[in-house]
Parts: sequence; structure tokens; C-alpha cells
Amino acid sequence: KGEKEYDLDRFMESAIYAAEPCIIYAFSKDGKWCFCKTYNYSGWIKKENIALGSKKEIEEYCKCKDFIVVTGKKINLVYNPFIEALRNLDIDMGVKLPIETNLSKEELIYDMYSEGNYVVKYPLRESNGELKFTNILIPYNEDVHRGYLKCSRNNILKQIFKFQGERYGWGGEFNGRDCSSLIIDTFRSFGIQFPRNSGDQLKKSVGKTLLVHKEMTYHERLKMLDSLKPGTLIFLNGHVAMFIGNYKNSHYIIHDVIGVFVNKKDYEKKNKGQKEQVNKEKIYLGIKGVTVSELKEIYTSSGKPYIEEIIGIKDIFN
Repeated sequence: KGEKEYDLDRFMESAIYAAEPCIIYAFSKDGKWCFCKTYNYSGWIKKENIALGSKKEIEEYCKCKDFIVVTGKKINLVYNPFIEALRNLDIDMGVKLPIETNLSKEELIYDMYSEGNYVVKYPLRESNGELKFTNILIPYNEDVHRGYLKCSRNNILKQIFKFQGERYGWGGEFNGRDCSSLIIDTFRSFGIQFPRNSGDQLKKSVGKTLLVHKEMTYHERLKMLDSLKPGTLIFLNGHVAMFIGNYKNSHYIIHDVIGVFVNKKDYEKKNKGQKEQVNKEKIYLGIKGVTVSELKEIYTSSGKPYIEEIIGIKDIFN
């Protein structure tokens, strides 16, 4: 790939987070890679990044009923001077960690008193590649929640806006997200699992799906947008965004996007306060991150308005 395509590594498809189970189907000839299936994707993962355990112990771990879920964009573990794998480790939104309930308050966790912390079970990979669970501390004041968050439109917006300004990361690159994984991680906070890619999210995820026909006119599409509620997902070919509401007769979305096109005069008018006539000359904004956009102001690389490129709507509350 060229230098300008550094943010689109097609050999990397998806991020796999801590404490996420997978099934191994095959190994590469050199034994360094595993072909795995997670809850929403299949692909090759380096063997050195997988801890091998029994089906029983992994199922018991994943099906625990008393747990915390990370509700912040990321949290950072309390520093551990004894285990290198636990130092400066970020844990992403939606990761679920079982609470250890069989400990006395006097028991130390890696030579640290547990007062003011959740004691949770965390998976480690031993030197022989086998799975081991250890206890770690997550402070009460971290952005975590005991059990899943209550799923409401207000909470969904609170969660997704925690990512505003984060750099775009195709398939989890740069420790970030792309458009569809932004949606996945937001809804993981509520215990709702979404498919990996936007096309499947439209057709195969929970909620009511409205497919938008190509013949629908621009004004019909505007009328459709007027009826949407905050938290509704809007799909284009290869892209997904979340509707956040209407303001002064304009529709707004939040999305993780590499870039958009806008009318040059519109852009200049907004940034200089000038009252100029709108023309059809477009300029490219290399956003490369999570941003809020006014739907009628942005265009795809084909030059068409986003509104005309909408192919579907998804509302999980219907």
C-alpha cells in the first residue's frame, strides 16, 4: 500500500479484546498463527497472543453473573510491579471481567490492599501458552459499571460520545476503532452484540430494520430522517453512523470516518462568518476520527450527498 494508505491495512480486519473467547480451528504450518472464530468474526491471530484453556473453564469464566463492564473509552490497570503483562495495560469499552467474591478483605493482591477496588479475574498467558486466571484490582472510581448499563437512548449517546475525537483505526489499528467497531463497542456496554461489519449490522443485528430504496427522493429521505430518534443507526454502503438528533432543521450524526467532502463555499462561510453563495465545488476534509457531522453538508467520494447514499436504518428499540 502507498504512504497515503497507512490507515487502511487490509491484512488486519478486527481487534480482539482482553478476556474475549475464541475457538481455534487450525494452525499455520510454522505453528505461529491460529485460525480462530470469535463471536462475530473469523481470522488468523498470532499464537503468542492466545492463552489455551479448556472449554469448561472458559465457559465458566464468560458466563459469570457477577461482573464489571468497562464503560469508559479505555481504563488503565493499576500498576503491577511483579507481572510485566499487567503493566500499563489498557482495557477497552465493553470488556466484561468477573468479580472475585471468595476473598477476605485482608488478603493482598500483588502486595496491595484491595480497599477501594473491585477484585476481578483476569486472563494471563503463561510461558507454556496455557491459560491462567489471576486477580487484579480495578479502582471503584474508574469508568466501570457492576453489570451491564441500562440500555436507553440517553445512555447510548453518553457512551458513544466518549469516543469523540479518537483517531480512526481500521480493524483496531492505532488502538482505535473504525465505523462499525465504534458501534460494536458502544453497544457492548449494554450486553448487546453486533456483527463485525456494517452490512451485517444492518441485516443481522437486533432491532427493526428499514431498507431504503434507491428510488426514494431526497425530500422523502429528509422526511424519513425527521422521524428518527436519537441512537438510531444510519447505514451507507460500507459505512455506519449514529443519528443524534435535529437542530435548526438539520440532522446530525456521530461517526468514525476517514474523511468527507463538503461544499467549499459552505465550509468557508462557516469558518469565516461570510454570507456567500453555495457552489458545487467540493473540498476534502481528512477527519480520520470520531466526529459529529451535519448530514446535509457532507458528501461521499462519489460526490453524492450522504443523504442520497443511505441504504438502511436500524433502531434497536423497535
